[in-house]
Amino acid sequence: MDPGVREAYRICARITRARAANFYPAFLTLPPARRRALVAVYAYCRRLDDAVDDPPAAPPDAGEAERRAIALREVERIERLVPPGDRRPLLGRGRGEGLGGAEVAALPDADRAIAVALADAAARFMIPPRYLRAIAAGVRMDLEIRRYPDFRALRRYAFRVASAVGLVALPIFGYGDPRARARAIDLGLGMQLANIVRDVREDLERDRIYIPEEDLRRFGVGEGDLAAAAQAGGIGEGPAAARLRALIAFEAERARSFLARGLRLLAFLPRASRPCPSVLGRTYLAILARIEARGYDVLAGRTRLSAQKKIAVVLGAALRALLLPASR
Repeated sequence: MDPGVREAYRICARITRARAANFYPAFLTLPPARRRALVAVYAYCRRLDDAVDDPPAAPPDAGEAERRAIALREVERIERLVPPGDRRPLLGRGRGEGLGGAEVAALPDADRAIAVALADAAARFMIPPRYLRAIAAGVRMDLEIRRYPDFRALRRYAFRVASAVGLVALPIFGYGDPRARARAIDLGLGMQLANIVRDVREDLERDRIYIPEEDLRRFGVGEGDLAAAAQAGGIGEGPAAARLRALIAFEAERARSFLARGLRLLAFLPRASRPCPSVLGRTYLAILARIEARGYDVLAGRTRLSAQKKIAVVLGAALRALLLPASR
């Protein structure tokens, strides 16, 4: 491998180790070449998320519209790190012009590393660039949309930011059966829905509510109920609290159902690749189980797994994946 490419992968691995507490242990189960490719994809996704959640500094007198415009330009700049290739549109906008060699050389170290590693990974594993651009399209939605009227609208967003990641990962894992695609889409969707359940409080602080408005109405929960529980430090007791717990339980069960379907992906993968998606899916199932054990009080603070529990999940999920019979 070219020394510059090897160093690019090392930088992506450092980004992943520092930022992917729940993902990196799963990545470590992959053979080296597949692991390198997946950490390059993660580093790209991380840069996109940071562009929205922690964009470049705006002038002190900048308004909300100007701050969004700055973040949007940053997202579009990062999207250009995707190697040129398949230009077919996917679910709406996507720039995808790619960068020339001189432009890549002039990038900051981390972005140059992502561009170089992504290009190498895409060439080695035939990753369709349109799915990498779809992820950027989903991240842009966070700058434009803060509420979702129904699950259909939320699913469109989740496909872009999560299921598209699964479709990027599929050729890295290796697969021959086209049925694997649907299961990869389900696994990504289940992970995103679990994130939404876990992060209700943090998202609310950013004035984002991903729980569909149709679900809020169904359970008789208003945005004010979410805000009041967050301000009080937890859901508490009483009729309003019972409705809120029922809502979170419903959202958690929906996430579980997609995760269960998504984990059927393992049967379509080579044995050496199975532990990675198994660890990812079962880590989120463990988070949902922890949320249930806390009475679905996601407004009391972020739900985390202990180090001991993470180790148990990784070992158990990896072993189960290796013992799973192949699909017929």
